Order: sequence, then structure tokens, then C-alpha cells
Amino acid sequence: MVDVNTRVLMPIEAETIVENLKKFDLIRIGNTEWSRQHEVVEKLNIQAVVNAPHRKMSSSRTFHLLREAKKLMKETVTPDSRATTIEELEDQAKKLNFDICVKCVSLLRYVTDHLDSLPLSVLNRLLDTHDLPVLMVELVENPPWSRRRNGEVSKYIDSKWQEVSMEDSLKVTKTEGQVWICLYHLLMEQACQQKYDLNPYRKNTVLKLRSYLTEVLLDQIPVLGEMQRYLEHLSMMDPPPAKKDLILEQVPEIRNEILRQYSGKWTKIAKKQMKTVFSQSSAAMRDQAKRWADTYNFDVLEGLLTDPPKCALCGDQATKRCSRCQNEWYCRRECQVKHWSKHKKACDLLHNTLDELKAKEQNGKAS
Repeated sequence: MVDVNTRVLMPIEAETIVENLKKFDLIRIGNTEWSRQHEVVEKLNIQAVVNAPHRKMSSSRTFHLLREAKKLMKETVTPDSRATTIEELEDQAKKLNFDICVKCVSLLRYVTDHLDSLPLSVLNRLLDTHDLPVLMVELVENPPWSRRRNGEVSKYIDSKWQEVSMEDSLKVTKTEGQVWICLYHLLMEQACQQKYDLNPYRKNTVLKLRSYLTEVLLDQIPVLGEMQRYLEHLSMMDPPPAKKDLILEQVPEIRNEILRQYSGKWTKIAKKQMKTVFSQSSAAMRDQAKRWADTYNFDVLEGLLTDPPKCALCGDQATKRCSRCQNEWYCRRECQVKHWSKHKKACDLLHNTLDELKAKEQNGKAS
């Protein structure tokens, strides 16, 4: 049963909201009517999260995959605010994109670790739409995270380029290992072997891996010995034909329709929204902020937390909260007193902002 205290919508309310949802043109997104519908959609979303733990269809592996993606995105470098020229900004953009791409390799490896728990359409896109095995072979042949300049070898390790000696250049880095493990799953998993159509081009491309499976590499990643034997067998025999099953796959229909319908009209839409959505009066903005505060009820959202709040000072489980700002948690009074010197500035800012909003609201009612 769902706790009544954490209920956002009654079942009859949720049903009525779903039945009355409207479709909005892109140019109307952000107006008052759209905002009100967006608020109830958010309430539906929160109620769905409340109900989710009580369903038996949750997938722990899917959760771990999402957690891994979140972890990688947190580790991704952020732009440096000290950049002052266009050249510096462009250089930052290149470095940021490269770092994101390297981390995507880690995410792909994690996806291939859990192929058996992913929808069939995902496997089809990996093998056929994107031809991931061939892509991984190209990364083995031309690794962008390794370079040689003036006889010196550098590798991209821990989000920065580091010079390595000739002996250390033979050591497999984390990113290189991710590529090999990804290839191992794509070529050795039974589901992949059944569905991946090894035509002559793909077969010849995959067989290029044999020259890179050296004794040094096999000593560091022993599991690749099994893949080496598979490749030797593949070089002498034709693989069995891939199974051709009916695949039902989701396509981005809404996105494609929006791009088609509003092609060449983006500047006009932006100018119109600058005059309407982004130029609201102070009263309208306060009213919208109040509605958002009601939508994201703190008591309900705290009930959705999978982990209990932690003390801001020592990290232990917290049961007490700052009475002024209601934002920081503590396990006992002593921790709150010790942390006050660091928390005071943020607490004063939040407390004073709330007081100003309440004062303006009261003045508005009085007038």
C-alpha cells in the first residue's frame, strides 16, 4: 500500500488529468495554460515515483545503469569560467567534448555488461543501426586517447594527457580496457552472435583484432583468450546466418515532427517567446513561483528519498533540520553549532529571501 501521507494525487484525480491533457504547439510552450498543464504532469510524475516501489516490475540492473550514467556525468569536466577569448572557449569546448566521448565508452561498456536485461530493440540498435562492433574495432586501430609526438608517447588518463615511457605504453589503460571488454561482450555473448549479421565486410573488419591480441594484452586481460580462439575459428569457417526476428522499435516521432514542422522558424519563435514567456510581470512570476513551490512539496519529495538525509558535518544519519532555512540536516545539536560558521551565509540568504517574498505577498494582498 502507498502511504497516504506521501500521496500527491488521488486515483480519480490522476485519471481526470490524463483524460484532459492537451497538445500544445511549440510556439505556445511556456505560456500560462501550458505552465498549468506542466504542473499537473509533474504531479503525475511524482505520484508515479511514489507508486513505483510497490510494483514488481522494477529492474535493479536498469537502476544501476542509470546510476552509472549519473556518476559519469558528475565526473565530466566543467567549463572554465576564466576563459576570456573566443579561441579559449573553442579550445575548452573541444576538450569538454573529447572528455565526454571518452566517458561514453565507459558507459557503453556498462551497457554491454547487461545486455540480457535490456530491451530487444536496444540490442538491435547496437548491432545493426550503429554497428558497434565495427566502431569498436576502429577505436582499437586508431585510439584517440593515445598519441605520439617527437618520439614521446602520451595517453589520456584520468581526464588529462600524460607522457608514458615505452614500457608503460604497453600497459592497458582504463579506457582501452573498456573498449576490449565491450568487444568481448559484443562478439562472445550468445544473443549477439545470433543477431549480428557477419557479412564479408564485418567479418574482415572483426578479424583485424587478431593482430592486436598480443601476449602482453592477454596477460593483462586473460578473458580475451577466449575471444582470440573465436576469431581464429571465424577466420577458417563462415558464421551461421543471423536470426531475423520481427523487431518493434520506438522511434522519435514527436521530435522528428517538431523539426519538420518548425524548420526555418526558430528565430521567429524565439523572438515571440522573448516578448511573452520571458518578459512576465513581477506579479506573474511570483504567482508562478508559488505554484511551483506547491507542486514540489518538500514533505512529499523527502518521502521519496531512498537514503535518509545525512548530517552536513559528520555524515551520519540526520533527524534534525535547520529551523531557519529548512535546508540543512544535522544528527545532533553539537554538529549544527560547529557547522554554523560555514552554513550561516547560505542560511541568511535563504531566510532573508523567504522573508522578502512573504512581505511582498502580504503587501500585494493589502493593496
